[in-house]
Amino acid sequence: MKRTAMLFVLSFILIALTACGGVPNSSNTPSSQAASGAESSDAAKTSDEVQTSNEAKTLDVWFTSVDSETEKIIRGLAEDFKKDGVTVNVSFTQADPYRTKLKTVMGSGGAPDVFVNWGGGATEQFISEGQLFDITDKVQDWKNDVFSASWNEVTFGDDNRIYGVPYNIHGSMMFYNKTMFAKLGLKPPATYAELEKVADTLIKNKVIPFALGNSPRWPGAIYHSDLVMQIGGKDVLANLVNNKGNAFMDEAFIKASQLVLDEYKAGWFPEGANGINYETGGSRSLFYDGKAGMMVVNTNFPPRAKDEAPDFYANDLGIMPFPIYEGGKGNEGIICGVEALSVTNKCKYKDEAIEFIRRFTTDPDIVTRRGNEGGVMVTWTGIKYTEQMRQDAWNQLTSAKYMNNYIADSLNADLGNLYWDTTQALFGGMLTAEEASQQLQKLADQLIPKN
Repeated sequence: MKRTAMLFVLSFILIALTACGGVPNSSNTPSSQAASGAESSDAAKTSDEVQTSNEAKTLDVWFTSVDSETEKIIRGLAEDFKKDGVTVNVSFTQADPYRTKLKTVMGSGGAPDVFVNWGGGATEQFISEGQLFDITDKVQDWKNDVFSASWNEVTFGDDNRIYGVPYNIHGSMMFYNKTMFAKLGLKPPATYAELEKVADTLIKNKVIPFALGNSPRWPGAIYHSDLVMQIGGKDVLANLVNNKGNAFMDEAFIKASQLVLDEYKAGWFPEGANGINYETGGSRSLFYDGKAGMMVVNTNFPPRAKDEAPDFYANDLGIMPFPIYEGGKGNEGIICGVEALSVTNKCKYKDEAIEFIRRFTTDPDIVTRRGNEGGVMVTWTGIKYTEQMRQDAWNQLTSAKYMNNYIADSLNADLGNLYWDTTQALFGGMLTAEEASQQLQKLADQLIPKN
């Protein structure tokens, strides 16, 4: 009994000592204590990682304004991501204020996670500032699902790094009122000489040849870009971008500017065109109401027309390429820009951002709906359009032997802004062709080393 009692007491003491950490065993050696500390640190780290993985994932995605159907599709995609635990906040801003907004926030640290850009000089500037995420390695598995020529606008450097995914292409096209043309015995002009005759006939019938709302500046710049390429050919854009020679003083550039001035004086555009806002529909109303016979704008226009004037869209809207300039060098090309989605370096959830872009640009259901319900020219190579006009536009864009981007979007941001200003001045008769070129060449020489 005494032996049993003694064993009980010793057992009790050992238990008590163990609970207090007082029993000398391997866990109390210095090396064991270090290991124990490391385990605690790892446990804490694991806890932090678990907390991070469980935190609410949010992506801020900025788009320019889109048609109502495309907005529904985008918001639907955002809802799908919400089911996967990612909140996607999308916003839509009209193109002209969007550019100003983007430039401001990118310079102040308030950039979104994903945003629309147009490639070219402005995007290159963001890259040089270290603001954009290099997605080259992230898109290789599905790169071939996107129209190959469109990647040129988001690929930079000697090593061809990719900083955005093109999702729409928007080529410059000439739209016309086919009902009006038929009544006046007119055919879509294939050459500039034929265009002059069409314009004369429209003016004689008290119809403005071209609807133009040039308050945001880019609509007139599209028209001018077409003329520059038609006259100067494939290399003219590269020469302007790289300041090769005196590119802005080149004969093709000055000639295009002079044609705009001559057309302005001849009454080809609405009176006060620079005060008419395309974004709010001023020029489109002239076109829908039969007050203007033609309009040069990009291929984002048809879905707007379908929304705003469905009868006009169904019965009157015709589409054709910009007429060839006789003796020019650009009859095998087309002016065509892209809309691309880029990821900023500040984005915390880059893989989720890339997945959002991948699905938006290559998911067959989403892109087919964007192309047909939204009516835009998508970059997905598998698109089949249900409406013939859209298929015709797609065929014209993708059959061109080469594409040149819009001049303003290709240039350095400051130079592109001046290009918009000087081109707008031409549509108001406020500069001569030579004065416009001189202003641009002077700034180009300050910004870009001579090549």
